[in-house]
Amino acid sequence: MILKFILNGRSPNRKYEGPFAAIVRKATEEVPGDRYDDAIVLSKAFQDMKKVVFAPPDTPKTVAELLARGDKNVNWQVFHHVATTQELDSNFDAFLFPTNFILLQEGAIRNYYEIVGEEIGKFVEVYKVALAKLGGYWNFDNASDFGKVMNGIFYVTKNNTTKLSCALEMWVWAYYRDRWNTQSLVNELLQHIPSTIEHDFAAEILAMDGTLTNGEQLRGVTMSPVIRNAVNRVLERK
Repeated sequence: MILKFILNGRSPNRKYEGPFAAIVRKATEEVPGDRYDDAIVLSKAFQDMKKVVFAPPDTPKTVAELLARGDKNVNWQVFHHVATTQELDSNFDAFLFPTNFILLQEGAIRNYYEIVGEEIGKFVEVYKVALAKLGGYWNFDNASDFGKVMNGIFYVTKNNTTKLSCALEMWVWAYYRDRWNTQSLVNELLQHIPSTIEHDFAAEILAMDGTLTNGEQLRGVTMSPVIRNAVNRVLERK
């Protein structure tokens, strides 16, 4: 690995995209301060992720079953395994409702992230599929909870792809599906989109078809010049 880096100047771990990718990347960061503090911390991270990847035999098949167990403390490794592997055919009662209930407890999203790290991005993609399958069933409380889950993950993750995914999904809910109870979250979020993804965010919202609902309020929202220009162009559409 060291020889390969010397020869081409590229970190050799970047091609690995398996379940332990986040651990490999952190353990082999080029800046020493960005790596694990010591082998004990690395070992704990590895063991925790093993529990995520290799769930015990009695693991429930749905998040609803997990919630029904009534455990006072959530086992986040088990939650992650169930939430990212369960069938989503009847997804609201079996997946979305119990998932929202679990994740919207105080401190839950941060606790979840501290255990699974950037594997939380896998959960985000499954969550988005479940929302797409939900179709037109969006009542007031549901829309608010969906926005809060994505918003919470946006702020805890350090992964740009996951941040972008959360921000774009919330943008669509708020201003294309007219879920006004999510609009205030999006307006705040627009002020915190990092420069590393602002161009991608701007390009994505420009590529979306249609006009915004209640979008005029965006004119008074603080955002970076790049995103401001993109938002203004979207607002000009007829």
